[in-house]
Amino acid sequence: MTPLNPLTPPHAAVSPPPAQSELRQPHYPSRLIVNLYLVLGIGTLILASRPEVDTLRRYLLGIGIEIALALAALLFMRVERLKISKTARLRPADRQHMLLALATVPGLWATGVALNLLSSLVLGYTTRIPPAQFPRNAIEALAFTITTVVVASICEEVMFRGYVQRAYERRSITVGIVVGGLIFAAYHLRFQGLLALVPVSLALGMIAWRTASLYPCIVLHAAYNAIATILLLAMSFLSSQVAGALTVAIACLGVLFTPFSYAALWRLWRTTAPVTPPDTQLSQEHQRTPRWAWGVPLVGLLLVYGYAATTEVLIHTSPQLLFDAPITLNPPTAWEASTSLHYSVQDRLGQEVGEATCMQTTDEATFTLQCRASHRGFDITNELPEALRSIPDAAFNRLPFDLPALRKALVAEPKTWELHVAWSLEQLDLVAMEASEIITDGLAVQLQYPEQDAGLRITPDGAEPLTLIVPDGIVLMPHEWAFRLSGLPFELPYGGSVTVIAVDAKGQAQIHDAYLDVAGGEPTWTPAGTRITWRVVVSWEDAEGQAQQLTGWYEDQPPHTLVRYDDGAVSYILAAIDRDSSRE
Repeated sequence: MTPLNPLTPPHAAVSPPPAQSELRQPHYPSRLIVNLYLVLGIGTLILASRPEVDTLRRYLLGIGIEIALALAALLFMRVERLKISKTARLRPADRQHMLLALATVPGLWATGVALNLLSSLVLGYTTRIPPAQFPRNAIEALAFTITTVVVASICEEVMFRGYVQRAYERRSITVGIVVGGLIFAAYHLRFQGLLALVPVSLALGMIAWRTASLYPCIVLHAAYNAIATILLLAMSFLSSQVAGALTVAIACLGVLFTPFSYAALWRLWRTTAPVTPPDTQLSQEHQRTPRWAWGVPLVGLLLVYGYAATTEVLIHTSPQLLFDAPITLNPPTAWEASTSLHYSVQDRLGQEVGEATCMQTTDEATFTLQCRASHRGFDITNELPEALRSIPDAAFNRLPFDLPALRKALVAEPKTWELHVAWSLEQLDLVAMEASEIITDGLAVQLQYPEQDAGLRITPDGAEPLTLIVPDGIVLMPHEWAFRLSGLPFELPYGGSVTVIAVDAKGQAQIHDAYLDVAGGEPTWTPAGTRITWRVVVSWEDAEGQAQQLTGWYEDQPPHTLVRYDDGAVSYILAAIDRDSSRE
């Protein structure tokens, strides 16, 4: 095999090569041992990935696992009688190479973001994150920063560039960098995010080989993780506007500096000249282990990752194929206190257009909710340039995407609605409901449940009453659904079939079979501050075959207060809570 020694210009400052005596000492781990180590490591990660663990313990557990796996890598090197400093490349690095490695971060990060967006578009989802992943206070933020920026960057470099890549370099340097990088990307147990990690993985492998040192890799890894850490902390503690502006600013800087980052990577390549062991030494060490001996653990590793990837895709794209058990609702004990919930009604641009107030009480048999809300109409299309506003819908209809529907979603008529609903104490079954809405052109719609034979009586203004027979199971009524779903057993993954009653702007009501999906956690901004929430999506197809959905965000801790919900036209965002502690 031809050694990978690219020509280096005479004027280039090269890193000092290791002594020739070092080449005679074996420092390539056995791939059999390394693959067994990987199976052990991924098994540990899977067993430790428990969504119900609280945030601080999750970070502390992550720190412990990373350190334990890094120490295990060093122990395995010792068992094979390898010199750890040589095998793990624990040698000083040139300052210039450290700075060049740091300069590659903006471009690698921007490339990773672009690939992540691409994979999300192709696969149709973004990996779900449990709420416990987001810090809520300064201690958790510090633990998260230490985990991602310090511990992960040091321990994972020892594990992958210092140990795993070294083993695959016995085959060739290229195999070591590529296979080691792919294993590093797979180690994060994210199929949708796998592609985004490939550029930085390959860059880390190349830098480790070219500089014969882990220290530039650790610096690059720490800076790369620091960007993601800053953005996640901004999402967790700052308003959505500030976090969004910061994200855009960092993305723009990343794109702007991408050419300089790849120039720095090329410069680092040109100013290093690693000494590659002769082909004979590599081939002799390669022959020590039979192919089947190291291949079997690797196949097992691929099968485990393939199963995890397949499960991830199904959970995110077709959860009803895996989870369709009957939905259960259990009200938190904190509901026993009388509570007033005040909401700000906002349009798609985040402008306040109204308000809503809900009073939640309890008696010996039921939980009761009384709400009153109103919002003025708006037309966000007026914010568009005159040239766009003047284009008729017929012109948009010829386009491959549904711009008329988008434009209609930005327009809402004034609405006032009232709701009085009662649920059973034990399972939040719907006992009774009276609701009224005043919608387009003063049209009034009355809803009353139960009517005779457990029906829903709908009375459009000036029209004959209509009775819909409500089916068995969980039936979600207009507006009340958002509050009742606070009783869900929030966990990942979770979902099931429900029935939705939808009333359109003309007062027409329809019954739809829908699917309820607990879609993960995310920070949600409110006028009272950012809260960590569970996001719940109820989706179905209407009579015209158009996809529809309702979305609610619930505080991740009991009593899982409704923080925000979207009715398709406006968002109701929690502004304040008044709880009567005398009844707790």
